[in-house]
Amino acid sequence: MIPLTTRAHHELLLVLARARVRDGVEGLPPAERGWVYADDVARMLKMDPLQVNLNVFRARQQLVNAGAVGLGAWIERRTTTRQMRLGVERIEIRTA
Repeated sequence: MIPLTTRAHHELLLVLARARVRDGVEGLPPAERGWVYADDVARMLKMDPLQVNLNVFRARQQLVNAGAVGLGAWIERRTTTRQMRLGVERIEIRTA
């Protein structure tokens, strides 16, 4: 576990984590779990799609600064369909 200070882009990570967990509960195969259209993410977060991209950048930057490795896998993208997902399979969502 990597402790992180609270940032606005964590809401993006939470949306992606919830999608991945939901798809696992619904029984989708691992390769198909968690994919969400970028426009839908923007709508869920009530922000412009460009802001979503900025939040992806900021999340990756914070993880790099915290010493996380394998950052290409943290947020995966399907460029042809404009989908994204959290790139880790083992997810635990905790409430404070």
